[in-house]
Amino acid sequence: MPDSISKTGGSSFHPALSVSNIRNHVSIVLEMENVKYGTWAEIFKIHARSHKVLHHIVPPPSEATTMEAWDRQRNIYQDHRTSRAVILEQEFTTTRQDDFPNAFA
Repeated sequence: MPDSISKTGGSSFHPALSVSNIRNHVSIVLEMENVKYGTWAEIFKIHARSHKVLHHIVPPPSEATTMEAWDRQRNIYQDHRTSRAVILEQEFTTTRQDDFPNAFA
C-alpha cells in the first residue's frame, strides 16, 4: 500500500507538503531597516496553522528547541526597535532643510 494512502482509504498527505516556497504565501521580507516583525509573525503563524505545523513554532512545553529558534528570531527583530528608534531620531534631528531644496518652510 502506498505511503500516501491510509488503511481507511483516505489520503495521509500532509498540507505542509503543498508549500514549495513560503514567500508565495508570506510576502513580507524581514529587513533590519524596515522592521515589520509583528505583521510577518502573525501572517506566518496563520499560514503555519492552516498547514497544520503551528506546533513547530508554538510548541507544547516539552518541545523547546523549535520554540527557542522562534524566540531568537523574534528577539533579533524586536530587540532592535529601541536602538532603531534612537538612530532614526538622531537622523531626524540632524537633518537640515538645506538637504531638501524642494521643501518649503
